Amino acid sequence: MDQLDPLCLALFYFRINRIEDAHKECTRLLEKNSLDQAAWSLKLSCFSEEVYVDELENEEAGLADTFMDLGTAVATAARPGTSLYRPLTGTAGGPSPAVRPRTASGRPLSGMQRPESRLKTGSMEQMLRTSRTSKTARPVSASTARQARLGTASMLSKSENAFINLARLNVAKYARDKTVNRSLFDYVFLHEADMRTSQQVKRKVQHWRPTP
Repeated sequence: MDQLDPLCLALFYFRINRIEDAHKECTRLLEKNSLDQAAWSLKLSCFSEEVYVDELENEEAGLADTFMDLGTAVATAARPGTSLYRPLTGTAGGPSPAVRPRTASGRPLSGMQRPESRLKTGSMEQMLRTSRTSKTARPVSASTARQARLGTASMLSKSENAFINLARLNVAKYARDKTVNRSLFDYVFLHEADMRTSQQVKRKVQHWRPTP
């Protein structure tokens, strides 16, 4: 490994998902030559990979939950409240066994814990009016289920200045460069969460299509 070119070594680390090692190699290259565009672009990709969140993680139900009922696949009896057979004992005045029991909010009991559907009517407005320190130390976004994006860059602690000064960045110059524009867009959009600058980069690119 020590005999490899530092840039090739950084690319190798990035390819096998060792982002921290690739980040360190790019930092060493930029310390030797701050104008190394290849190392600069790769370091942007490392920053983006550190905060990238797969959109499939935001889905409420996965493919296994949708197409496979793992709870009853090997069950020998029906779940309580789902059987159409007449009960052995009389249930005069009680709930019908043919109707699935429901929660207080009207949602059928499925046996699955779904925190995103447990918010009561008007609870969001009440949380916004209530001070954070009155009842709980958790922020409001922790109780709003999927309304907040998971793993945003604002959750990371920064011990040093930003890698790029976006206020002084020549967007038109780097957006037209096909070798760095995609890495620059991902860094600005995912890591810095700067929607305005990321849209400027996107508008400067002609016939930009997503990579397969």
